[in-house]
Amino acid sequence: MFMVIGTTYYDDYPTVEPEQTAASACTCQELLLTSLGWKFAKEGKKALEFASSFDVLGISLDSSCCNHGSFALNNKAGRIEKILTQVDAFVTKGCLTQAEAAQVHGILNFAQGQYLGRVLQPAMRFFQKVSLQGWAPSMRSELAQVSAFLATALLCAPPRVLTVRDTVRPVLLFTDGACEPTEAGFDVGAGLVIRDPVTGLFRVHETPVPQAVLDTWAATGKSQIIAACELYPILVAWWHYGHVFHNRRVIVFLDNSSVKAAAAKGASKQVELFALLSLICLEQTRYPTLVWYTRVPSKSNCADGPSRQRAKSTALEIGAQLGDPLALTGPTLQFLEGTLSYPVLMRKLAEVWNKGEGAVSPTHRC
Repeated sequence: MFMVIGTTYYDDYPTVEPEQTAASACTCQELLLTSLGWKFAKEGKKALEFASSFDVLGISLDSSCCNHGSFALNNKAGRIEKILTQVDAFVTKGCLTQAEAAQVHGILNFAQGQYLGRVLQPAMRFFQKVSLQGWAPSMRSELAQVSAFLATALLCAPPRVLTVRDTVRPVLLFTDGACEPTEAGFDVGAGLVIRDPVTGLFRVHETPVPQAVLDTWAATGKSQIIAACELYPILVAWWHYGHVFHNRRVIVFLDNSSVKAAAAKGASKQVELFALLSLICLEQTRYPTLVWYTRVPSKSNCADGPSRQRAKSTALEIGAQLGDPLALTGPTLQFLEGTLSYPVLMRKLAEVWNKGEGAVSPTHRC
């Protein structure tokens, strides 16, 4: 009726209208409600004027760039503060109930829908575990990590931008980690191959794992650190090629089924992998990406070569460019080396994000 574009959800009636006809649309709606004898707010927070950015159904919607073919979704600031306050209360109390964990999991599940990707998945998995298995005192350190992670993820993640412009062809990323126990410790290697059919990028890299990082992983007492070695090149890939993956589809090929499952879920039964998985999710949110993880047989994984220091021969064999070895730097490397705590790392990453250094700006730009 009146050719007004609108919908309803319980007591919310969001309406979309071009700026030129917004006033007349408002008049028509008021006329309809008055004719029906309905009582409705004519002033105050329940009678807002048309605006390019507005809150509706628990989210914030920015339509200022619709004429350029895109609009942005984000969580309301009040919702984010409420989540963080609630989780901080759990940390202070030192525990939470199964019902509280289930409630927070549901809230985070809704909040994650306003981001491209699955940045909140590591935290969601933790609360899901508590809701199903119950609380244990041994979970306190993990809860502290989750709290620090959420503070960075929720406050710094850019909004989800939906656009009519979309590059459908995916970037292909092959990664691999190698780890063999030796008398002196571990013989470790890692590498990746990246192929972008749109730009023609085709490159092979070794991603050497620093000895200090290996020592930190070995200090956990695990007889095998292969899972961490397999995840490491994924983190390095987004660290260096995030700008290539930005707003693209990316298929990641791995030859380790358990690591593939952990990367896809953003969580693992091995608590010590939480930090690596959360860092990967954060990087994939700095450069919003649609990621799909899939298994490739070891003999078909072209990243096997660079993971065993055979990057040059692999590049010649598959016709790719040989890239320089890739490494992490800054606070992320310091944390992996064991010289920086996880909460401090999260604060430092948040500072980098807020300054816009090496990350996608959290503001929506046409």
